[in-house]
Amino acid sequence: MNMVNNIYRIIIIFLVCSCTVLLIKNYNVLKRIHSENVKLQFVEKNLKNQTKDKEQVSYTDILRKLNCIEGMQVINVANNNDGKLTVQFEVIGDQAEIKSMLEKVKKIKYFSNIDNIKIEQDKFQGIKTKADVNFIR
Repeated sequence: MNMVNNIYRIIIIFLVCSCTVLLIKNYNVLKRIHSENVKLQFVEKNLKNQTKDKEQVSYTDILRKLNCIEGMQVINVANNNDGKLTVQFEVIGDQAEIKSMLEKVKKIKYFSNIDNIKIEQDKFQGIKTKADVNFIR
């Protein structure tokens, strides 16, 4: 009988020790989950604040800046589904004037690229250039 009691004591001690170890590990895991959750909430909060802080570009801002460029005529404005604003313009002048105007367009905020450049030579007016400019919205 004494032998059986010793075996039960050993089993009970083993179970108590294993339960204690498992409780400590569980506590550590829960503590780590909580700290990661706090970090995640902080990152999400900062991300929301950053998206609020981003400027929303409007058509009028871009058109106003394009109209400030002397000698440029805006022909058409279109909004693409991929979030780009396309402005079609026409410029009349010599090669140096057109190059300087295109450089000014490239410096406008939210500029993406220039597409569909068409150049025509006119005897009376000089070089006539039509192009599409894409802006990221």
